[in-house]
Amino acid sequence: MGITSSNGRQPHFMLSLNEKSSETEGEVLAATLAWSGNYQLKFEQTTYGYLTAVAGMNPWSSDYRLVASKRYKTPALIYTYSTTGKGQASRNLHHWALNYNVRDGHTPLRTIFNNWEATGMDTSDERIIPFLKPAHDLGFELFLLDDGWFGLKDKARVLGEWNPTPIRHPYGMGPIIQEAGKIGIDFGLWVEMEMANPEARLVTENPEWLLTDPHRTPHLQRGQYVLDLSNPEVQEFCINAFHGIIKNNPGITFVKWDCNSPFHNPYSHYLGDNQQHLWYEYTLGLYRIFEESVKLHPDLQMMLCAAGGGRCDYGALRYFNEFWTSDNTNAMSRVFIQWGASHIFPAKTHGAHVTHMGNHPFKFAFDVAMSGCLGMDADPTKMSEEEKRVTLRAVDAYKNKLRPVVQFGDLYRLVSPYENSRSVVSYVEADKKGKAAVFIYQIKDDNSGITVKLQGLDPEKTYVLEEVNIDSPEAAKCKQNGQSLSGAELMNTGIYFDCTKRLDSASVYLSER
Repeated sequence: MGITSSNGRQPHFMLSLNEKSSETEGEVLAATLAWSGNYQLKFEQTTYGYLTAVAGMNPWSSDYRLVASKRYKTPALIYTYSTTGKGQASRNLHHWALNYNVRDGHTPLRTIFNNWEATGMDTSDERIIPFLKPAHDLGFELFLLDDGWFGLKDKARVLGEWNPTPIRHPYGMGPIIQEAGKIGIDFGLWVEMEMANPEARLVTENPEWLLTDPHRTPHLQRGQYVLDLSNPEVQEFCINAFHGIIKNNPGITFVKWDCNSPFHNPYSHYLGDNQQHLWYEYTLGLYRIFEESVKLHPDLQMMLCAAGGGRCDYGALRYFNEFWTSDNTNAMSRVFIQWGASHIFPAKTHGAHVTHMGNHPFKFAFDVAMSGCLGMDADPTKMSEEEKRVTLRAVDAYKNKLRPVVQFGDLYRLVSPYENSRSVVSYVEADKKGKAAVFIYQIKDDNSGITVKLQGLDPEKTYVLEEVNIDSPEAAKCKQNGQSLSGAELMNTGIYFDCTKRLDSASVYLSER
């Protein structure tokens, strides 16, 4: 697919050696490719029972003619070995990522309010400005304006034309950004720099910049062309256009960088006879654009997106703070999606937003989203008073208690949703172990509650248990809510959750007494 290669299959694997592993037992090799283009994972068992694993670029149509003095660098495979199960393998990858690969890995990320699920591509001033104060009052720290703000004078939403369209924004982005500043909420913007719609001037002025086969009628997926990033001129256009967006709109502190089309006309006019170089050179061109954009705007926080979670890889995460985990924001689906993503990526990188998709109770949806990088997509002017109340409560608990533990703590997957009627995950402060968080999600009805034995705590410390995101202590699902228990008790005896009905949930914050 060229550029959204992770939507259907992702470039990661875990192998159990000798015997089947669990979260806490067994030999495990966990690995992931740091590459954003076509890839291949190949496993072959020999006659003698040995398993060979080959991971790297997909060799299909990728013959490469290497000229003298040029360097060819193959994708890196990031891997780790654990003798104590899958959980430790994941924590190894998480530690490495936050320390060495994810951009600003030790900087807390803000809570985001996004308009996409509420307005789609209607980004007009009169539609969006009324969102800003309610979003701020609900406790969110950043407002992200999504797809649709750019275009030509007579048409909105024209990819390749990276200026605010007068149809939606007659005075540019200034009024929205200035209003956000007055209210006290940070401002972010959506871009998709690799694409162009047919109406864009560059399509007629520089047709050789497009991936289009000269011998075939172009196929436009989503009505857009893919730009040829193997061409240095196109790379410069993307770098300069992105720089212009940020420079000409002071006050932008966040960018969601999207990519919604695979290669649907895979022919590079720039490469000529070396068409098989395209799959490699495009990805290198993409990384150059990312790198130069980060150099020009080192303080800009950025989210990686590609038709949902199509670029969940450590090749791109060198330049980004988080990724959009999936376009599926159904809270029940997210229990499984975030469980899976946690095997390779730390929670700090999982964009996890509460929406109305699935029509689940806001309490359940927030409990799920708070185990990742919390955000929300909704129309704050149409939320019910009950929804506002739950939102205020949950956002406050996340910002003031849960965020540092979730974003930087050690993950422990305690109860699998694939094997049980519920899912339980916890995070423990990585160094001092004085704080922790536990999340439980009931995914189908059960006859009784569950006792969960925690992991990773300091057995000598005493922890105060506080269930957050509830109306009153009487509503707690955690039987030991408000009690002080030793780490040894919490790990050996456990805590009891009275979760039995589908969509029951609980978020518990533990702090050293």
